[in-house]
Amino acid sequence: WARRVVVVVPRSLEGMAGLLGSPASSYRGIAAVTTGETGGRERAPADRIIVNPDAYGLLGDLGKQVVLTHE
Repeated sequence: WARRVVVVVPRSLEGMAGLLGSPASSYRGIAAVTTGETGGRERAPADRIIVNPDAYGLLGDLGKQVVLTHE
């Protein structure tokens, strides 16, 4: 995949929720969320993976790799 990805790791679940514009309760237990621009633009900006440090921090190395690969 030739496009760029940016991984954002806020300090808290509340920080993640603030970046996504939704209540923190929406992301409790979710390790990460990918955001990006949809549509037909050829050169869209980078997708962003926003990590929930609370949930992601509970994962082992393999779990973390699976989450980032999935996102």
